[in-house]
Amino acid sequence: MARKPTSTQPLTVEQWRLVTENTGLGYQALYNYMRRHGYWWDDDVIEELFHDVSLPSLIRAARYYRPERGWRFSTYAMNALIRGMHIRVQRHFGTRPGKPRVLPQTDHGYDGWYEDTVASATGPPLVVLQDEVAHVLAPLNDRERFILWQTQALGTTRLHVASMLGIHRERVRQLEAGAIAKVRKAWRRRA
Repeated sequence: MARKPTSTQPLTVEQWRLVTENTGLGYQALYNYMRRHGYWWDDDVIEELFHDVSLPSLIRAARYYRPERGWRFSTYAMNALIRGMHIRVQRHFGTRPGKPRVLPQTDHGYDGWYEDTVASATGPPLVVLQDEVAHVLAPLNDRERFILWQTQALGTTRLHVASMLGIHRERVRQLEAGAIAKVRKAWRRRA
């Protein structure tokens, strides 16, 4: 019976080849995990997490990989990557994935986020635009306005908006489509 590998044993040349050839798998798994669980990132965060999460997971998979069993290395690697990401990504961001990030609410809605954003802009042309935008957005409720602002103006993903509101991504898509239809209808009436 083969001895269980330990973390102090150096990797063989073949094991290092497996790790270096599958770094793309490590990056892709990290992107998919963060996108699926609604985390926000930039390139620096990805590089840091790759070295903290994906690379050690690939090394762990290379240590345990046994080609004589008939499984591909990617099977070992994905199991190790997912296991490592559940723990380390949560630790990095200080949250649990899937935990809804809800906006502060008042009795009348989402605390005037839209009005504050429009009011913070200065200059005469924006006063005219503010009236136009206010008229076109009048048929929308606060949640629909928030979804349109996040997805269309800020470019936030639907998954991230869904996690902020505590609803499913498909529901965000439906609300966004309905809101766009209302805006188009109001715009046609205005013209």
